[in-house]
Amino acid sequence: MKQSLILAAVLISFSIAKAQPWLATTALPLAVKMNANKTVYKDFTLYRYSADGIAYKLYYDNRGKWLHSILSYDGSSLPAPITDQIKTDYGNYAISWIDELRYPGQMAVYRVQLKKDNKTVIVQANGEEMEREAEYEQ
Repeated sequence: MKQSLILAAVLISFSIAKAQPWLATTALPLAVKMNANKTVYKDFTLYRYSADGIAYKLYYDNRGKWLHSILSYDGSSLPAPITDQIKTDYGNYAISWIDELRYPGQMAVYRVQLKKDNKTVIVQANGEEMEREAEYEQ
């Protein structure tokens, strides 16, 4: 019974994360345990995998404690509050890529690369604040 409840909880959390990719999970999903590319470093373990157009990088310390996650995806999966925040200042720019950074106990931070003509801007946004990280012309 206990194993069934644990498995159900893992599957539910994975389906929620799949339906809403901006909800990074702190638990290692069952799919990651079965399919992920695992690399063990001196101070941490990195799990990499892709699902439904999202590239996941999950970092754990060597005791299995979640450190942080990076989810990389295109602009169609960006949460509406972040999209609205970016459109306010960069409405005529196109989104090139997004890295969603999740840390324990913190709001997600979205690094977004925006392009317009030969100008590229990288911003960081969390739904409340946004700052320009870099800007350059090509």
